[in-house]
Amino acid sequence: MRGKIFSNFDFMIDVNKQSIIKIIITEDNENWRKGLRGVLDEHNIKTVAEAANGLELQDKLKTFSPDVILLDLHMPVMDGNETMHWLTKNHPEKKVIILSLYDEKFLMEDFLNRGAKGFLSKDKALGNGSELAQAIRKVYRGGIAKNPAREVKSVEFTLRQKEIINLIGEGKTDGEIAKELGLTPSGVDKQRKKIMNLLGAENRAKLYSHIFRMGLNFFRKPQSTSQNNGFDS
Repeated sequence: MRGKIFSNFDFMIDVNKQSIIKIIITEDNENWRKGLRGVLDEHNIKTVAEAANGLELQDKLKTFSPDVILLDLHMPVMDGNETMHWLTKNHPEKKVIILSLYDEKFLMEDFLNRGAKGFLSKDKALGNGSELAQAIRKVYRGGIAKNPAREVKSVEFTLRQKEIINLIGEGKTDGEIAKELGLTPSGVDKQRKKIMNLLGAENRAKLYSHIFRMGLNFFRKPQSTSQNNGFDS
């Protein structure tokens, strides 16, 4: 009980005495942006700008200097994964909280290891404004904010397998993947079966479902680091 009382008292001091926390919401859905902005306005957290994708965020950062960036994963043009790569390289000082429809532990750990300071469920973020505000304040102070993650089978993919997963997610056939990566169709088929086994996908439909949950481009490496040497075909 004492711990809970201290936490609430600390939160009251923060609201009354600290300057307003400035954020940028990066989310392609206008209704989600509006909802997030509304719940945060009630908690002394100011949305100084909004962006519908990573490219728009880059433009906004030329004008605004937010304390925290809320970053959606699934966006057109430049998604959350690519945007996180860009932020890590160009603005490593920025504090980023990932908002995701999915709560798999491997996904959360990947983004936290790459520099994100928070990983929250989008549904929970909108459903409880007080918890979202406290998460933002925790990150603002230098902490890490995350929802309890769902345990899933730990999977380690080779770079070649990650490339194939990306191309499958883009709707490429085995023949098209083979041509793009310089492999034989049988080599692609062999790797695809290994991927399905690692994910526990019984058929192609379930494989596509897994790839969708992980997010298109989730496994994509920055262009400058894409190397194919030394991997099986």
